[in-house]
Amino acid sequence: MSVIVALVLMITVPAVAVDPPNGEHWNVNFVTQLAYDQPLFSDNFNDGTADGWTEVGTGGNWSVEDDIGFGSKVYSQADTDWTNTSNYDTYWRSYGDDSWTNYSVEAKVQIVSGGFAPIAGIFFRVQGTDLSSGYYMFRIDARAGQGPGLIKSPNTIVQMVVDPAVIGTIYTLKVIVNGSNIQCYVDGVKKIDYMDVSSPYLSGGIGVGSFNAHAHFDDVIVMGVNPNQILIPLYGTGGVTWTFGDDFRILDNDAGVYDGTPAI
Repeated sequence: MSVIVALVLMITVPAVAVDPPNGEHWNVNFVTQLAYDQPLFSDNFNDGTADGWTEVGTGGNWSVEDDIGFGSKVYSQADTDWTNTSNYDTYWRSYGDDSWTNYSVEAKVQIVSGGFAPIAGIFFRVQGTDLSSGYYMFRIDARAGQGPGLIKSPNTIVQMVVDPAVIGTIYTLKVIVNGSNIQCYVDGVKKIDYMDVSSPYLSGGIGVGSFNAHAHFDDVIVMGVNPNQILIPLYGTGGVTWTFGDDFRILDNDAGVYDGTPAI
């Protein structure tokens, strides 16, 4: 486990034309690129420990072990117990605290084996260290008719894509959170883009965990937002042209804040 020092990246990308939403008039002050390039935390477990990870609730069989498929050490949860839907436990561990707000978190995740409902995934914006705490989870699910899903505590599926996980396959899961927007990726492909408008969790740590599954986790990386502010001249009507891609935020004198992803 390591906490790493900030790294600044300079990248040149094509210019992007941004059109005002709903035809509004913009007296633009500045545009901010939401660049996820501020390292907060990483852990590849190659030191043989899981120092700093906190048990959430009780149960689970956690250890750091070698995995030939990963080619390295992994964080393993081997308990697959499940009695019924009224008293099941999702066994998971968390890291971080409420100081983490907008960030990306990714990890390699594998369902090694499981029972009736083998599920594994990454948690984010974790509010505490007991099972009643608020959280989000992005999961993979090996059941037929299931697939990558966004969960909000206490175990509510808010969005899902039917694409069952294959037991034994190593997936790279990634989540980007910005305000109330949540974007979830599997192996670099966006599966979910969700705006939580009902009492969203806006800060908190991250975690890994499984339900009814022996699962392995590795290469956990958390990157914070390091905004790059670009001053531009004031425009009347029409679009604003600037030179950053990805997510952006526009602050103006008329309509307040507008977040979005520009079309190139």
